Amino acid sequence: MIQRVNNAGEAPYLEWEEKGIKVVLYDMDGTLAAHRELKVDEEVKSTLIENRVPEIFPQVAIATDHEKREHVDEFAKMFQEELGFEEVYPVSVGHGFPKKPRRPMAQEVADHFQVEFKEMAVVGDKVPRDYLLAVMMGAGAMALCHEIGEDSHRLRRWRVLAEDAIIRVANLQEIGCYGNGNGSS
Repeated sequence: MIQRVNNAGEAPYLEWEEKGIKVVLYDMDGTLAAHRELKVDEEVKSTLIENRVPEIFPQVAIATDHEKREHVDEFAKMFQEELGFEEVYPVSVGHGFPKKPRRPMAQEVADHFQVEFKEMAVVGDKVPRDYLLAVMMGAGAMALCHEIGEDSHRLRRWRVLAEDAIIRVANLQEIGCYGNGNGSS
C-alpha cells in the first residue's frame, strides 16, 4: 500500500515495523533535503526524531541519482550523526549505480543488510523514480512525500493531483478492487 505523507518523517513507521519491514530506503534530494543541499530539512528531521525512527529502524539506506559520491557520503554521515542512526548506507549514481528506478541500488541495499525486498520500505518524493523503484523491487511498503523546496514550482498542484490518482489506482489494484490485484487487468 502506498501512502501519501507531508514529509519523510510522517511515514507510518510503527505500522511498517509490525508488518515486518526491517530497512527503510530513503531518496535524498527532495525527500530528506532540498535538491543539492547538504542539510537535512529541519521539519523532516524533527518529525523523524519525534516518531522515534532511529530507534525503530536503526539501520537505513539512502538511494539517490546524485552524481557526486562525496556529497552523498557526507550527507549520509551527517544524517546518521544528527539523528542517531546506527548505520546509514549510501548508494548513488556517484557510487557507480544506474539511475532509479532500476533495481541495482535497491539490490545493493538488500544485500548489504541481508534482507529481502519485501522487508524494505521506500520513502521518496517522485512517482517516476521512487514509486516505480518500490514497485519494481516488490518493496513491502512505500510512502510518497511532498518534495522539499518545491513550493515555488508552478506545476506542483497538477503533479500532486496526478500522483494522487496513481496512488489511488495502485492501492485499489493491491486490494483487488481494480484489475486482478497483481498489477494487471
